[in-house]
Amino acid sequence: MKTPSRIGMIRLVMILLLLPLSVGCSGGDDEEEKTPTQTATVKPTEEPAEDVTITIGFLSDMTGPAAGAMLTVNQSLSNLIDYFNKENLIPGVTLDALFYDGQYDPAKDIPGYEWLKERGADVFMTGFTHTSLTLKPRVDKEKVVLFSLSVGEEILHPPGYVFCMQNGSQTTIRTLLTWVAEYDWDWQTKGPAKVGGTAWLDSYFTDQHNAAEEYAIAHPDQFEWVGSWMTSFSSFDFTNEANALKDVDYVIPPGAPWASFARTYKIAGGKGKQLLTDAQASFIGFASEVAGWDAIDESLVTLSCRWWNEDAELSNLANKLVRENHDDADDIIFSGMAYISSIHHIYGIISAIRQTVENVGPENFSQEALYNTLLSFPMDFGEAYEEWSFDENTRHGWDHMAVFRIDGTEEDLVRLEPDWYPVIRTQ
Repeated sequence: MKTPSRIGMIRLVMILLLLPLSVGCSGGDDEEEKTPTQTATVKPTEEPAEDVTITIGFLSDMTGPAAGAMLTVNQSLSNLIDYFNKENLIPGVTLDALFYDGQYDPAKDIPGYEWLKERGADVFMTGFTHTSLTLKPRVDKEKVVLFSLSVGEEILHPPGYVFCMQNGSQTTIRTLLTWVAEYDWDWQTKGPAKVGGTAWLDSYFTDQHNAAEEYAIAHPDQFEWVGSWMTSFSSFDFTNEANALKDVDYVIPPGAPWASFARTYKIAGGKGKQLLTDAQASFIGFASEVAGWDAIDESLVTLSCRWWNEDAELSNLANKLVRENHDDADDIIFSGMAYISSIHHIYGIISAIRQTVENVGPENFSQEALYNTLLSFPMDFGEAYEEWSFDENTRHGWDHMAVFRIDGTEEDLVRLEPDWYPVIRTQ
């Protein structure tokens, strides 16, 4: 996959300079009212039945530091909604979406949630750990389902109305470290691998680094935790952090500012192999442009979804939708996992909505009905085992993940094992 010539300036302006694309919130106040789909009637004199509209309200980021990835997630939500509507995959229902620009600012979480409620959102989504953390007490009290595309462990306990479409940052790093000890680092011969990390000071990476440290303490023969260097929010200068981590064997880089870190780490002569999760995988294309493929070559990536180059139901659907809906499809694919991962996870959300409608009927769709469906609704995505499912005590649905390696020569991700790897939830 070769680098499109125009993506660098787009991503650089969008992420590093944080140039505002718009002001305020995007919702749908100015959109024309959609014409309901009419269903067949028995008597010509009767009024045709109208579809019930179910609106998904998304607390996103369109002008803040995470906008580069979240604008792509917004696109995938809109594309999937159009796909379900055009194919009439939920008979009697028309799906719609509302977007709120939270600008990756925790202070906007509650105002954004209320803004979406006031405008008729029936189902709620967020892309951020801090948003689900802020809103958990509120949605639990109001008994409103909130789907989170990113979540910390503390949000899952006690189990309530926040449902995670991915594994938490602690689970993903435990899983990747376990895989590293089993397949990548010969600790029996070399001794424990040195590992450390840096990131913005937010709950996702605080949880992740704490879990990595705890894992190293629990497995001292495999890993030695050298430290966590957290930076001020929205800082893109990682000079001190790169120098502090340049001699480790494995390094956990930041999320949104990963490209800046990767470039600085290369300049500092950093030796550590980078350990990536979904937090960085949305910026692979951008990091390759800013730092070069050699700066991220051999990085290990764990994901709970398929990659673009895999032949499977939802990866094929993602390729189909991005080609049909976007002239810049090559740029979207090149950028990383934001679109394809969102297709996987949002497909699961919409499938839960569809199952709820089948259970109770379109006119009886409610928060209670959706919640009850989620407690007994597995999704297998055509795999040999259930990809994700929830129950009374579980709010993280994925039981397996895949491990990839960034191949700088191929300029792509390469899957290292054909089988899915079981997630590690405890030390």
